[in-house]
Amino acid sequence: MANLNLLLVGATGGMGHEVIAAVKHSGKHKIIGGIIAAEDLALHTQIAGIEFPLTDKWNKQYSAANVIVDFSSLAGAKVALSIAAEQKIPALICSTGLDASIDEYLAGASSVVPVLQANNTSLGIAVMHKLLKLSCEILDESFDIEISEIHHNRKKDAPSGTALALGKTIVEALNAKATTKQDFDSRKKIGRTGNATTRCPGELGIQAIRGGNVAGEHTVYFLGEDERLEIRHVATSRRIFANGALRLAENLLTIKTPGLYSVPEVLNV
Repeated sequence: MANLNLLLVGATGGMGHEVIAAVKHSGKHKIIGGIIAAEDLALHTQIAGIEFPLTDKWNKQYSAANVIVDFSSLAGAKVALSIAAEQKIPALICSTGLDASIDEYLAGASSVVPVLQANNTSLGIAVMHKLLKLSCEILDESFDIEISEIHHNRKKDAPSGTALALGKTIVEALNAKATTKQDFDSRKKIGRTGNATTRCPGELGIQAIRGGNVAGEHTVYFLGEDERLEIRHVATSRRIFANGALRLAENLLTIKTPGLYSVPEVLNV
């Protein structure tokens, strides 16, 4: 695998610090530059682990960067994708809580370079997606399916991007066998309240819990008559997301064809 020369978007955030630590621990990669919001008080300062002072936009000093890793926000992801398209640098977009306005940026960058959008960079979550496909293939519509997720009390979006991605994998797998297909939006049921909460056939419930410093926990329940299957992933530290991001970035550099890729495609799982 080639060494990474990262341009890190969201360098002063919690995950930015984790990526800096993971790069240092790797002993082979380095971070060329860091991009942060214009209003961030750390703008134009130098921080340990990043070669050049932090900026809020592309700087010609970053010309050695060979991959962009984004752990920021909707605005930051747009900056990352704009740079990817203009400078022809592959991009790994890990920001969550994005909306439809990101689509044109994803399309623009992926027409020029390989782009990976990853709601979760944990390798265990990648395996979880594969297990869900197998479970849906065997159990199909005979089991009710529910998703729950738990995150720390500072997380801004709910349900998590990972929970939504798991739900989309489930619906895709169910539709592969179904004669009458339903899309994700028609199946999903975000939370429940009130008196008319009887579960509808084919419904996919998604529940979010917030509290403490939980790095992330996702459980998918397959609920049948007299039996229950649970597939769960528990992150005990955000370090796994930084390490997973470096693994994904390494694999992304081996892809030469522009396009928008998924985690399974990049990991070959």
